[in-house]
Amino acid sequence: MGLHVGSVLAASFYAYYYVYDSAEVSQECAERPETTLISVYLWLTEMTFSLAAPLTTVVLNVMVIRRLRRHAAGARDLGCTRGEQQKKENIKHTVTS
Repeated sequence: MGLHVGSVLAASFYAYYYVYDSAEVSQECAERPETTLISVYLWLTEMTFSLAAPLTTVVLNVMVIRRLRRHAAGARDLGCTRGEQQKKENIKHTVTS
């Protein structure tokens, strides 16, 4: 819910930045004159959503993959020792039988 509200708040400046004039023949949205500060804000938010968000996703994915590798290596080590111990017990059982 917070991500949705944050996105709507970040995009709300577009409602002021663009103006629609239905009297024109083209009937298109045009930029409002003298909105330099808002255009800088919009440029920064687009850069944030287009650059920072994907980079954050990549970093988090790398962290998860490293954590899973570490977990798998730990499980593999435990499995090897348990397997070696079971082999020794099987050899003892065959020798004593």
